[in-house]
Amino acid sequence: MKVSRVGFYAELEPDRPGLYSGSIHDAISDEPYPDEADLVGYLGRGISLVDIMESGPDVISNDEYIAGCSSVMSDGSWIWRLDLPYYLSRYHLRLDPEFVAHVRASKYEIPVLSQEEVIPLAREVVFNVLGMRH
Repeated sequence: MKVSRVGFYAELEPDRPGLYSGSIHDAISDEPYPDEADLVGYLGRGISLVDIMESGPDVISNDEYIAGCSSVMSDGSWIWRLDLPYYLSRYHLRLDPEFVAHVRASKYEIPVLSQEEVIPLAREVVFNVLGMRH
């Protein structure tokens, strides 16, 4: 099972360069996407794969904390951190163009996945993407 990542910027987990790469500062834009609210809504409605009880600072301004920031969400094809909609709405990040095209093609609707689809996806993310061990 192959999933693509979006929004795993190096500043979010500086000690995990294999998983987190690219600078969030390079993704900041002065202009929001014309459909930014729809993109933020899509990210916020993702399927929760990994819930992490924590909060982390806004790595750009350090003026706010984001609850559950490194929890992982998905739409079955892509994964992202729970804090990505926050950063997108506040800093108008430029996201992977393939991800943006994927979301637009889905008409901003997260697919409904069965438990039989979510469990192997969550295992793939936990063990093979995040490198957690049981």
